Amino acid sequence: MPNNGTSIHWHGMRQLNRDTHDGVPGITECLITPGGSKTYTFQATQHGTSWYHSHFSSQYGDGIVGPIVIHGPATANYDYDLGPLPITDWYYPAVAVLASLALHTNGLPPEADNALINGSMTSSSGAILFLSFLAASHESSQVSGVMYLLMPANRLEAIGSVLKSKIKLAVVRTSTVETSNRYFPTRAMKQRFLLANQLHSPTSEYVKSNNTNYPTRANVIELPQEGQWTYWVIQGIAGSPYDVEVPHPIHLHGHDFYILGTGQGQYTNANSGALNYINPTRRDTAILPGGEWLALVFQTDNPGAWVMHCHIAWHADEGFAVHFLETVSIMQNEDSIGSDFNAQ
Repeated sequence: MPNNGTSIHWHGMRQLNRDTHDGVPGITECLITPGGSKTYTFQATQHGTSWYHSHFSSQYGDGIVGPIVIHGPATANYDYDLGPLPITDWYYPAVAVLASLALHTNGLPPEADNALINGSMTSSSGAILFLSFLAASHESSQVSGVMYLLMPANRLEAIGSVLKSKIKLAVVRTSTVETSNRYFPTRAMKQRFLLANQLHSPTSEYVKSNNTNYPTRANVIELPQEGQWTYWVIQGIAGSPYDVEVPHPIHLHGHDFYILGTGQGQYTNANSGALNYINPTRRDTAILPGGEWLALVFQTDNPGAWVMHCHIAWHADEGFAVHFLETVSIMQNEDSIGSDFNAQ
């Protein structure tokens, strides 16, 4: 890229004790300058299908994306692995132009001019196939008679059999996990989601130099205690001067979260009794319905500088994100920042 900086985020990868390889400019690292390079290093401990993408502004909408496949134990038998099937929006203008229009338009996000599908959905064999769907935009797929809405950043894995060039699919992997019947006390953290584009030194550099004078525009939240469950209620509110209610895919870096519930209107303490504390669904991305609320919980078990944000590129670019620093004391005492931080 001769004229633009960039960075690469490895979506869904936990980056345990490796937050400076998470790829968020202004938070975990500086931008990779035009003509420059960076080597990202992390352990591939989470098997399955995910994706990587630029995390600079809305840049990934111009095509700086790709699938990640980490092979591991299979949950069902199949003959062939067809690999990932990315489904993405494609815009004829550059996304920087569209981002500017979206910022100043009282209406829905820009509509794509086309859709790109990487792969073929035909076969002449009667084999059992394995297929992974990756959505970088708003798409839907019908599997086992059920329509799945794939919001941006979501993934779906399935197997299927090919009969007369038609593929029948069945879901083989979900994100629900077995947990104990743990009681999570419900406490909402009140914090406005607004993270200005980060043009200053990355937060990890502040931590490395023991400087706590974080820029005001970074809106840093500190979570100082290790092993604590942190509870978040994300509330959709009317915008000003524009009020456009659309669903928001909320993505968390460095962790998976448990979805305790969602609901209409304004969240109050009366809603706490309806939250699900028994084997809740685990995700790194969940949908906040337009004008509604979403309740999440995750544990502070990964020291670092992290973000949680809407994964619609226009919204993240406009600052729909929150930045938190997790267990700074451990970051400073361990090598989570990395000895190669300055060189990179």
